[in-house]
This record gives sequence, C-alpha cells and structure tokens, in this order.
Amino acid sequence: MASEWRKTTLGEFVRLQRGHDLAAVERKPGDYPVMGSAGPNGTHGEFIARGPGVVIGRSGASMGRVHFTLDDYWPHNTCLYVTDFLGNDPRFAFYLLGSLDLASYNSGSAQPSLNRNYIYTKPIQFPPPEEQRAIAETLSALDDRIDNLRQINATLEAIAAALFKSRFVDFDGVPPEGMQESELGLIPNAWRVGTVSNLAEIKGGKQLEKEHFDQQGDNPIFGGAGEMGRTDLSNADGLVITVGRVGAYCGQFFWHLGSAWVNNNASRIVVGDDAGFWLYWVLRHVDIDKIKKGAAQPFVSNGDLAAMHIVIPDDATIQEFNSLACDLHRRMSLLSQQVATLAALRNGLLPRLISGQLRVSQ
Repeated sequence: MASEWRKTTLGEFVRLQRGHDLAAVERKPGDYPVMGSAGPNGTHGEFIARGPGVVIGRSGASMGRVHFTLDDYWPHNTCLYVTDFLGNDPRFAFYLLGSLDLASYNSGSAQPSLNRNYIYTKPIQFPPPEEQRAIAETLSALDDRIDNLRQINATLEAIAAALFKSRFVDFDGVPPEGMQESELGLIPNAWRVGTVSNLAEIKGGKQLEKEHFDQQGDNPIFGGAGEMGRTDLSNADGLVITVGRVGAYCGQFFWHLGSAWVNNNASRIVVGDDAGFWLYWVLRHVDIDKIKKGAAQPFVSNGDLAAMHIVIPDDATIQEFNSLACDLHRRMSLLSQQVATLAALRNGLLPRLISGQLRVSQ
C-alpha cells in the first residue's frame, strides 16, 4: 500500500443524510431524477441535492446498494445520500462505497435498515484526489462502454419488435379485401390459425445440482425468471428459447444463442431454425395469462402452452421475417458477449484499484 493512501473511517470520507419524503401525489412534472433505495425511481419537478450525487439504499431489499447520478436530484427517504464529499471525487466515492459490504451493516430487525452512524465507523483507506480521479476515469470508461452496448442492444430489440408488430399484429400493407375472418379475428388471406405445437415441441427443463453452478462457466442457466447463474454443463444448444414454468415470473420468454442449461422451473421451446425467432416474437405477444393456473404459486403447463392458438402465416412470410430477426439477434448476442467480457474486466479491476493493490499507472 502506497504511503500517501489515508487510513481512516467512512465518516471521515463522506457525510451522509437520510433522504426526504416524497409521496406520489406530491410529485410534479419535471426532469430531476428521484433517487431511491434501488436507484432512479421516476422524476420530479424539484431537486434537493446537486449532482453529481451518490445514494445508498437505506431500507428494504436494496439496502446497501450504491447508485450514482450526474444530475441534480431528489434523494428519497428510502436512501442515504452524500451531502458532502469532503474534497473527495464523487465518482470515486461511488466506486469505493459500492465495494464495501454495506448490506451486512443491518441495524434493523424484520425490515433491513441502514443507519449512517452505524456505518460511519467502518475502517476504509483511500488515495489523494488526483489518484481518485484516475481510478474513477478508468472504471467509468468501462461502465460507459457497457452502458453504450446495452443501449445499442435495446435499440436492436426495439427494431425487431417494431418489425414484428407492423407485419404480424397491425398487418401493415394488407388491404381490407386481403383479410379474412378467423377465430382470432381478422387475418390475411392464406394465413391460418394453428397451435404452438404445429411448429414447436415444449420440453421441460432439468434440475441442475448446486455443485455444478459456476459463475465462471461458459453457459447460462435459465430458470423461471431468466438467467439465474452460469455452468459448464448444457442440456440445450443453438437457438434456446425458454419460458418460466412456475412462480411469479411464469410465462415470460427468454432467448439465447449457443449452449445453455434449462433448469427445472423453466421449459424450452424447440423449433426449427427457419421459424425460431419468428415464433419467439409470436410468444412474446400471446396472452399467456389465459393459461396460467394456481393462485399462491402460478404455473404454466407445457401442454397448455403447446395447445395455444396462434396465427400462422405462409412459410415464405415466416422465413422472410425470421431471416431479418436472426441477423438482429445475432448482433445482440455478440454485443451481450462483449458486455459480459467488459463487466468481468471491470469487476476484476475494481477491488484491486480501490484497495491500491493495483495502481492506474500500472
């Protein structure tokens, strides 16, 4: 550890204050972010704190999570916010506070709660402001690139969604005389109503034992709410489309290109390459609530999903859209891999830079 790093306590690094009440009926139209326990939570017409700002989740499931904003903002009463950085770099403070296990400083009981006086005594060490800025710039450059790639992915997904809606929901370009009545409403002539089972097979997932969970593994594990971990094992490959089978997220659809493990609280939709992405977007638009069963623990059966009625166009129309969607999703998959690589690099660098084990000059 370099001699110029200061060893002290969190209370000598930043000053914290509890956020301020803001009921929903009190919110005014405006562009100032409301920062709460889980981060941005809508906007307001007034601000209390000047940006850049750092907030820490004070209560609930997000207690101890740290968030950053460049803008002037309203700190909600579900968070603590930094009122004085005491000459330290705000972005560095965000990274340093985020590296601490603040969630373990629960001063509540049934409801997790974070008390500023309780965490003020936590020992920390930090470098002079110039090196703080260098560390923050290094880490934020990675974060900015990750955010940029995610925004590009969101745009590509929005394009795919718009293309599907235009062609298969709004039937743009099809004249009235080119439509026919069906049990699902008006559809283009030569199209038909069928079931999901006409195009795909629904296969249940298989439980993966805990010892095979490995966050360094190459393959995602898909559960009811989407990706739930990593492993080196797989029980699916190619275009992997999954659906949450049971629980609060049952009926949600996810996709992946490559090898994956589909766990037992999810099912896989197995479909040919010439219709895979088209069917994925069809399933995104079905009214899945119609086939959900159970109250306390909702679930979707594979049989009911296979029997759902859908509109099936002619093969040429399906393949035309599927080709466009495939290109978009392959680009999204490549960008997601870049995000994962950059995130791993960032997560590896952060603790070493924050602790002084690795210097930016190195």
